[in-house]
Amino acid sequence: MTGQTWTTERVAEILRALAEEDELPQHLLKATISDGDTVETLGLDSIGAVALIDRLETEAGVALPDDFLDFKDTVADIAARLAAMG
Repeated sequence: MTGQTWTTERVAEILRALAEEDELPQHLLKATISDGDTVETLGLDSIGAVALIDRLETEAGVALPDDFLDFKDTVADIAARLAAMG
């Protein structure tokens, strides 16, 4: 992994960047994204989840396991899992 510090804010930045690129729902551009928001409540579908995993792999510099992301995972879960991989 790169020297990236994984926080919920960093994951939220990635979600917003993907929304800006039309990969995720546009409401994420202005939404308040909190630790407890889940992949599902953020409005990601399976295509959006794949886009998120792809970007996280790029940012982290590692291949993530197939079961890395679940629709019930929170933003905090994602950040913690990435931080633990470093």
